[in-house]
Amino acid sequence: MTDKTANQRIGVGIVGANVEQGWAARAHIPALRSLDGFAITGVCTTRRESAERAAAELGGQPFIDAGELARAGGVDLVTVSVKVPEHAAAVIPALEAGKPVFCEWPLGRTTEEAERLAKLARSRGVLDVVGLQARGSPELQYVRDLIADGYVGKATSISVYCATPHWSDVVGNRHMADASLGVTLLAIPGGHTLDALSMILGDDLEQVQAIVEGKRTRARLAATGESLPLATPDHVAVLGRYAGGAILSAQFLGGSRRPSQTAIFIDGEDGSLTLEMEGLVQSGLIRIAGVRGGGGAPEILAPPRADAPAPHAPAGPPFNVAQMYVRLAGELGGAQRTLPDFDHAVRLHRLLDAISAAAASGRKVEVPSR
Repeated sequence: MTDKTANQRIGVGIVGANVEQGWAARAHIPALRSLDGFAITGVCTTRRESAERAAAELGGQPFIDAGELARAGGVDLVTVSVKVPEHAAAVIPALEAGKPVFCEWPLGRTTEEAERLAKLARSRGVLDVVGLQARGSPELQYVRDLIADGYVGKATSISVYCATPHWSDVVGNRHMADASLGVTLLAIPGGHTLDALSMILGDDLEQVQAIVEGKRTRARLAATGESLPLATPDHVAVLGRYAGGAILSAQFLGGSRRPSQTAIFIDGEDGSLTLEMEGLVQSGLIRIAGVRGGGGAPEILAPPRADAPAPHAPAGPPFNVAQMYVRLAGELGGAQRTLPDFDHAVRLHRLLDAISAAAASGRKVEVPSR
């Protein structure tokens, strides 16, 4: 594990460091550039030209091979922010080089692939983090504390509505049109949201029923207008029961004609909470309102973002990612592990498998506890 003194910066090598597009450009790069404790010391893309452009703009060495980046001196942490089918090829050499890894979610195309990566990480004994960045949200941590302190009493019902224009008749990337590549409506909006709910409730789903369907057969590639066969669901509906007894009702809708949005309603024996956000749960500011006791007008609840680990990080997708990096720095320095690791990712993969199995069978399915 990397051991840095207080005045040294953690050198980060980014696999997928295209400065023009992609999640690294939207979230990881601006997050890292806002943090004093980190420096981008390596950038890797599949083309020499884009790698050199990223190096010129961000600093660090350019690479077109993830293994070479992982073995490079000055790279203390490897961030993997490439398409899901390429995660394993970037994560494995980093783990084999003994470098800590921050890999975006989903960890693998399949649960089996995620299990192999988690097993390798355990065998190497290095710090591994998966990018479920909703867990870095100050608002969601605040909601978690409200619930733990009894704001709603015993939680009885959780309702979710999440709508996005993606995973439907228009897709941003080719891999979004093919469910076998791991980037699906269930995995991304579904996975991030269900993981966030588990965090704030302090509880896990133990049983699920589901409908997972595709209503469209072709999609248009947003950048070019090219028509593609669409082999991925654009509607996901999940009913579930948490171990503590609360009932979940969640709908994830692809192809929405309204702007991307998420709403979560948490009801309990003594109160309720409403969480609303533009976009997906992991990527932006969350508005919170609550009602206690006998009801009445909701009160607006807002945690001070000044108390966040990285309060000055850019708003939007970089903000929660920056909070994760600050906590990651603490864990590299020996702080207690709190970030979701690869084993955590495997458990989430298994939950999504249970939802898919429930949809395929039309029956209730028990969620594996491990």
